[in-house]
Amino acid sequence: MRRLVFASMREGAGKTSVIVGLGGALGRPFGYMKPFGDRLLYKKKRLWDYDSALIANIFDLGENPEDISLGFDHSKLRFMYDEAETKKKLAELL
Repeated sequence: MRRLVFASMREGAGKTSVIVGLGGALGRPFGYMKPFGDRLLYKKKRLWDYDSALIANIFDLGENPEDISLGFDHSKLRFMYDEAETKKKLAELL
C-alpha cells in the first residue's frame, strides 16, 4: 500500500483541494487520515474536523469524520495521550 503525506508550513495552502483532486482522479477507493484537526466543526453534538468531514462525505469513505482525527487542541492532546497511546491510536487509524 502506498502512502502519501500532504503537509505545508502554512494554513490555507490547498492541501485539502489537492487531496480532493487526486482522490477524484484516482478513480478507486482510498483511505484518509488527519491526525490533528485544526478546523473545528460542531455538528450533531460532536466535534469534527471540517476537512475530515468534507473528504468523508465527498468520497463516501464509510468512516465517521470524528474517527479520522485524534483531536484539536495540541496542548490537550499532550496530556490525553502519552507516546505509546498516541502510537496505538495512530495505528488504529491506519
